[in-house]
Order: sequence, then structure tokens, then C-alpha cells
Amino acid sequence: MQFKQHASVVAEACRFHAKTVVGSMESMSDTITSFTGATPASWPFVTIPDFERRARGARVESYLEMIAFSPLVTYEDRRRWSIFAAYERELLVSANQTDAPEEFIYKADMEQYELGNSSIVEDDNILTVPIWMVSPTPADASLINYNIISDRAYKYLFNAMTESKHTALSAVYDNPLLYDKLMGPNRHGDHGNTLVEENEDIPHSLLMTPVYDNFDLQNRSLTGVILGSLPWDSYLTELLPPGINGIIAVLKNTCGQAYSFQVNGPTAIFLGKGDLHDPKYQSMAEEVDFGSHFLGETTRTYRSCFYSLRIYPSQEFEDPYKSNDTKTFTGLLAIVFACLALFFFIFVWFVQRRQNKVMTIAKRTTAIISNLFPENVRERIMKQAEEQANREMDGNAGGAEANSKLQRLLNDGSNSSNNALTASQRLKSQAASSGVTVLKEAPIADLYPHCTVFFAE
Repeated sequence: MQFKQHASVVAEACRFHAKTVVGSMESMSDTITSFTGATPASWPFVTIPDFERRARGARVESYLEMIAFSPLVTYEDRRRWSIFAAYERELLVSANQTDAPEEFIYKADMEQYELGNSSIVEDDNILTVPIWMVSPTPADASLINYNIISDRAYKYLFNAMTESKHTALSAVYDNPLLYDKLMGPNRHGDHGNTLVEENEDIPHSLLMTPVYDNFDLQNRSLTGVILGSLPWDSYLTELLPPGINGIIAVLKNTCGQAYSFQVNGPTAIFLGKGDLHDPKYQSMAEEVDFGSHFLGETTRTYRSCFYSLRIYPSQEFEDPYKSNDTKTFTGLLAIVFACLALFFFIFVWFVQRRQNKVMTIAKRTTAIISNLFPENVRERIMKQAEEQANREMDGNAGGAEANSKLQRLLNDGSNSSNNALTASQRLKSQAASSGVTVLKEAPIADLYPHCTVFFAE
């Protein structure tokens, strides 16, 4: 029961995080569209003032490690773009950056990059998407003008975004050039997110959101993209309150990848590649499909990579709930119920015993009266006893009324002589002086007007 409740909390938090990430990316896209529409700048020659400051809040709030803006530069604009980039380079460089921004759009084959090689894009009629403005400010300024879609994995993501016209999410992929130049020596460092470990193997995915030249859905053109780097350990933070530890989250996607994390309250620890949950908890799995929150229901293309999260308990999660407190409480509760049952049976036994005594006495009394008196006398005796009992009950119930009558009697008596006696009192006094007993009940006798009495010795 406890696990299902916590799994439900994790599911809702994951979906909320997904909406937050996509919302932040689309908000940045709308900001750039609005800005360019209000200035004389023409695409792709756009520079957003204070981009790092503008994007910082969205980046931290949406658990992203990087947010970058990349315009679309066609072959015809490439020469003018190089001039524009050289002119704007002073705005893109900070004092703590190494190297300088590239003046020309360049590409890098990842195998060649590992050997330290990159090349300028010279192919004709090729659309390029150079990284232009970045938050946080990259450690190596030569990241500027890197053609992001020269990487085959990101080209695949760009095509998915173009086809769906919506934010697209890549498979887990770690572009060494992007992260080396962005993070520098302290790769995967803390840029505002609450990360758990410095681990180069922590899985990352890239999000791409389209930027258009206007807000007219029927008449607009794609002019750029917003890039977002999502470290999955950061995404899985702040899912649970402190003290709830040991929940295993297995991240899977339709691209055939799986990664395991352990969620300990508000933090997440990357365990490794693959599904690493304990098989004995297989039947307790809870699945969270949050891919539609990232990509939207209409983004069902063959290029999309949809994600789901399978949640499992672990031995660490189970141990706090395995204690003797539950057994002790159950035992005490059983003892209480046993005592109540015993008390009830004893009470019933005493009541039954009293009833039996009363019934025995009643039978004996009835038998004696039946033997001593004829039937008509016996019936009168029983009737008188019943009337006497009724009067006693009425007297108890009407105690307040009797008190009221007594009060009125005393008041009436006080108006006459204090020593005066009522007729009833005088009658009782006379009877007592003459030795006559005054009966409270009518005598049990029959009147015979005409009879003959015999006396014999």
C-alpha cells in the first residue's frame, strides 16, 4: 500500500516535470519570435541581448543543463553569417572563457573529434544550424558556430522536430564535443540544478523546440531552434519528500535504451545502464508513460523516441516497514477484543442466573397461592399485586408531580391553623385510638346479601 502511494506521487511529479521542461523551451521560443518581430533584425542575423540571464531562470526551473539558441543558416546566407559572427563575437566572449568563437560554421565527426580534428562546412546547398547563444556561458567559446546537425543523432532529432512541428526529444546520447566545450574540465558540473554525483556516464538527452518567424500558424517559417540538454538524474530529483528512500526507477525509451536510478527522497542516484531492479519485486511494477507530455499526442512519428518510467520497490524501501511494532499492535488489539468478549459473556451469565432465580421464586409463589386459595381469590390477589406494582411505577415516574402537589398542600395548610388536621389524618387518628386497622387495599371478599350461617361445636 505504501509503495503504491509513493509510486503515484512519483508518476504525477514526472508528468509535471515533463510539462515544465517543454513549457520552458516553448516559452523561450516565443520570446525570441516576439523579440525579432519587434526589431529591424532579419533572420538569421539575430542576437538576443542578455540571453544567458534570460535563459537562466528557465534552465534551472526546467532541470536543464543547457539552453541554446541556433538560427537556421542557408548556403546563401553562410558568407554574410561569417561576417555577422565576426562582428558580434565581442558580445559572446566572457573573461573566463578559453579560445574564441569560431567565425565560420564548422562540423565535427565524432570519431575525428576524439582525435582533435574538425572542419569548416563547405558543402553546397546544406542547411546548417550553428550554436549561437548559450546558457550557461560555455567554458570554451569555440562551441559557438558548431553545426549541431552535423552530428547524425542530432540531425535525426532535427528531422523529427521539423516533421512534427513540436518539441522533440532525442535518445540518450552524449555528444563529446558539445559537453566538453560547454562544461570544460568540470564536466556535468552544477549549473543551477541539484545533481547527485559527478559522473560522466550519467545519461543525457537533447530537446529541440522550433522557433518561427511569426505566430501565424498558417503562414510561418522555421527560422531556428531552441536546444536543451536534459541530464536524467536531474530530471528525477524532487520527486519524493525526504525520508522515502530506495525506490528504483528504470527509464526506458522506444529507441531500445534502459537506465536505472535510485530515488532517495528529493535526490536521484544513477545506478547504471539496463534494468537493474530486484526481480523479486517484478510483480509490483508501476509504469509511467510521460512521452506524450514531452512530445504531444500528435508527435507520433517514426523518428520520435518516447520515454516511460517503470517504478519498483527495493529491499531498502521495504526494511523500514518490517518491524515488530505491527505485530505488537496486533497482539494488543487481540487482547482487548478478548477481554471485551469475556466481560460480555460474564455479564450475560449473571443476568441469566438472576432471571433463573426470579423465575424459580415466581413459580413457587404461584404454586403456594394455587394451593391455599380458590381460583377467584387467586385471581384477585394477582390483580392487586399487578395494580400495586403499577402504582409504584407511576409514583416513581411522577415524582415531580407529587412534589408539586405536596407543595400546594403545604401552602394550603399554612393558610389555616398550623395545628389543624385533614380529614384523612383525623380518620387515621381515630382508627388508631380505637385499635382498628385501616387497609390500603379493598378486602378480598364476596358479598352475599342472603345467607345462612351455622355454628357448631
